[in-house]
Amino acid sequence: MAAKKKHIVCFHLFNNYTGSPKVLSQVIKGLIDKGYRVDLVTNKTEGFLSNIKGVNYKYIYYSWNKNKLITLLYFIWAQVHLFIISFFEYKKSKSIFYINTLLPFGAAIAGKILKKEVIYHVHEHYLTNGLLYRIYSFTFIKCANRVIFVSNYISNNYNIKIDSIVIYNSLDLEYEIKAKEYLKKRVKKQETILMISSLKTYKGIYQLIKLSDLTPHISFELVLSCTPKELDLFSKSNRIPSNLKVYSCQKDLHKFYQRSIICLNLSLPNMCVETFGLTILEAMTYGIPVIIPPVGGPIELVDDGFNGFHVDSRDLILLKKRIDLLLENNELYMEFSERALIKSKEFNYKDMINKVENFLTK
Repeated sequence: MAAKKKHIVCFHLFNNYTGSPKVLSQVIKGLIDKGYRVDLVTNKTEGFLSNIKGVNYKYIYYSWNKNKLITLLYFIWAQVHLFIISFFEYKKSKSIFYINTLLPFGAAIAGKILKKEVIYHVHEHYLTNGLLYRIYSFTFIKCANRVIFVSNYISNNYNIKIDSIVIYNSLDLEYEIKAKEYLKKRVKKQETILMISSLKTYKGIYQLIKLSDLTPHISFELVLSCTPKELDLFSKSNRIPSNLKVYSCQKDLHKFYQRSIICLNLSLPNMCVETFGLTILEAMTYGIPVIIPPVGGPIELVDDGFNGFHVDSRDLILLKKRIDLLLENNELYMEFSERALIKSKEFNYKDMINKVENFLTK
């Protein structure tokens, strides 16, 4: 008789359409397909964690507000709520606590008190050393039994003596299949340069505006992880060049990749170091060369001068030169494109799920 699969309780603070909830949704779906019982504790906003078949949901209240004090109060209450649910709902159950990102530390504290197996899936590394970060880090180090890091960059930046593993992110099978089918029948040449980003200064959105001004003959698209209302405010507050189209949050990014010839990640290295970059992998799966910062997790996907380029986005002149090189040399572009596609196949969905399961059950 087969051994009974374990009960996994996953915790994520803020559900939206960004990388960390997307990866968690893949992990959850993969574990459910393998017969695990999965509970998910998160907030009620729409995102990649919404409406996953087979999941038992429990909700906390958490929201972002433009007023930082109000957001902080929401955050504090969310941690209290996480602790209460974790402690009282799972006090007697034989379950593993799976903490996605450093943020749901209220659940980690409850897990430690209840002597649960607490596994962290760490997606982030902060350049700042503020009070909240010190709380995240302290709780993480004291409560985690085991850790999954999404890149060697993050693993190397946490000097911890905890059982850990690097498991790279992947794309779900549906995405991989859709990209593969499109590439088989593609007839139209891509025509735009794409950037997908949060609506944050440190993500380099103003660098993209400057770059668009420098290259008026090139069409750019910027997809922001924001609401239409936030986009409207951003557009009214900034002069958007005519060759740059800006979009609010999109559930389906395939159409953007399908018309893109280059993908950009312009995060400012002095303000933000990317830890992986799921949109980079999404672009590469479409055979799109990517230009990325010269630091952090993305350099584990993109080899400079081979399947993309490493450029500090503060150097707009070099950035423009690298774009021109790819656009003007079709033979070089096709070589980069093929290498990007080949590299993307190393980040396999089934392999990721198997590694997560093996780590959970060892």
